[in-house]
Amino acid sequence: MSDISEVSLTSIIRLPNVCAWMKKATRELFAEARAIHLAMQNGAVAYERARELAQPLLTTINSRTRRIACKYGVAPKEIKFQDLGRNL
Repeated sequence: MSDISEVSLTSIIRLPNVCAWMKKATRELFAEARAIHLAMQNGAVAYERARELAQPLLTTINSRTRRIACKYGVAPKEIKFQDLGRNL
């Protein structure tokens, strides 16, 4: 719990507006999703709640990666909630 401050945890738990997510870079979205996963690993958030919070972020990330993969003619790599704990 020492890695996550109370301010960042409260901003993670509140769901921001979906339109604001579209303006953020994909790396920032991925960092937010990993922060939610880290909070779950440290016991600050339950698994179900963490998955519920990260799902809209992962949906946006995956749609962007599909678009980029289509542009370059390669298969997209879908990111799941379980993948957030791994080094990608």
